[in-house]
Amino acid sequence: FAYKGFGALILEASLNNDIALLEAVTTQLGLAIDNARLAEQTRASLTETARLYEAASRLSQADSAEAVVNILAQEVQAALGPVFNGSILLAGPDPAGRIDWLIMTAHWNPPEETLPIGTRLSIQDYPEWDRLIGQKQPLIVKDTQSVSKGEQTRTLGAENGARTLISIPLVAGDSWLGVMSAISQEHHSPDESLIRFLQNVADRAAVTMESLRLYEQTRRRAEREQLIRQVTDKVRATSDLETILQTTVRELSKAMGLPRAFVRLTHGMIIDKLKP
Repeated sequence: FAYKGFGALILEASLNNDIALLEAVTTQLGLAIDNARLAEQTRASLTETARLYEAASRLSQADSAEAVVNILAQEVQAALGPVFNGSILLAGPDPAGRIDWLIMTAHWNPPEETLPIGTRLSIQDYPEWDRLIGQKQPLIVKDTQSVSKGEQTRTLGAENGARTLISIPLVAGDSWLGVMSAISQEHHSPDESLIRFLQNVADRAAVTMESLRLYEQTRRRAEREQLIRQVTDKVRATSDLETILQTTVRELSKAMGLPRAFVRLTHGMIIDKLKP
């Protein structure tokens, strides 16, 4: 007798046995198995939700990109365990909007040959990373040896000695911030819930980093505008040219923390920074 494809209950019985009784018992057994499976799925879902909530709470308290990266590394390490080693690489800033190099920002369970924190990896020197730049979808390869020769994932596996590869881009909106990459020398089959957790944590980390960056830009812009107003107000308080220049030099040097500043006019007059 079978129930919902769970399997079969095989009994050695004669025709005189109560077939109806066996069918009823089999049905109840199937229901019990079904309930147990649903209960296990619920527990797993609650555990995943609680873990994600805790990670999100930690990320929300981070006050710098470095803190965000460290929290992300800790969460990924805890989720994957000691069989994986990995790193987080952030895109180097480029005024033209290009990503020409990545910065090694964090790693966990590093092998001896791991590049030190702060190392810049030129995309020209690491063409296998170039294929990940700008990508938004995670790259999950359970066995790099099963990938056709020459394909991207096999190249990444060869470069890192990886058998199992997990690469999740750090993306916030249209901003590609970097990539979290984890590898194992052994063959593993990460389940969907694990990949989903890693993706969610990476997304939240990326959004937090982008929010901190935008906040810092806004703060600096506000400080600059405030400085302009202060200097302008003090300059407008006088009509004497030399006093105006002295005030400008003094306020700018003080605001910018310069030990010395001066203005040289075209006719040779020099206005040096006044001592406070």
